[in-house]
Amino acid sequence: MYREILSEEELTVLSTSTKHDSGVSCSPADSLESSSTIEHKALAELHDGFATRLAEAFGKIANREVHCRLRKTVRATFGQFIFAQTIPTCCAVVRAEPIQLEFYLAIQPTVLYPMMDRMLGARSVEPSPQRPMTEIERTVAMLIINELLTRYSRALQHALSLEFSVDRLEHNAQQLDGLPGGEPTYLAAYDLRCNSDYGRLSICLPWRTTQKIRERLAADQ
Repeated sequence: MYREILSEEELTVLSTSTKHDSGVSCSPADSLESSSTIEHKALAELHDGFATRLAEAFGKIANREVHCRLRKTVRATFGQFIFAQTIPTCCAVVRAEPIQLEFYLAIQPTVLYPMMDRMLGARSVEPSPQRPMTEIERTVAMLIINELLTRYSRALQHALSLEFSVDRLEHNAQQLDGLPGGEPTYLAAYDLRCNSDYGRLSICLPWRTTQKIRERLAADQ
């Protein structure tokens, strides 16, 4: 199995982040903070509705029914997000214009690899390989991620009109250096299932950059 050992510095970051902000799990009907409840509820509901778009996107790619549900929304630190990811994984660093936002989208190999196999015409069912992706696999993964980002852009367009582009893919989320480990983020985590294939997808947004989205969504509540 492919593994990478955490350094002492990384462990310290994780421990510090967890101590100061453990995150609060929420359903779409709950708020993330006692203040601005409507704003938080609106953003959670948007991501709950995005589960349907995700299922449609993955169903189109896999050419079969895919079930998707929002497992939780949570205000967590960036360190908590990266250390919660499996190794290897597929973590996309995404740029959003024109607001110059960088955010992160992570898909577990247990659901990504079977989908890529179907796109490549494979018929046999094999366990997901525990290794970083090959160049061909990265190209196919980019096609899948771009399809998801198109759906995500449509989900957000009521609040903001954004154009997404993938800056790079990482097989180890711990190698991301976009934010300090203790930086607050908004995390939406989804469960995906297609036949016997199961995995998780996570979207991680810097908390401070969600303010405009939350305000515009709340204005329509």
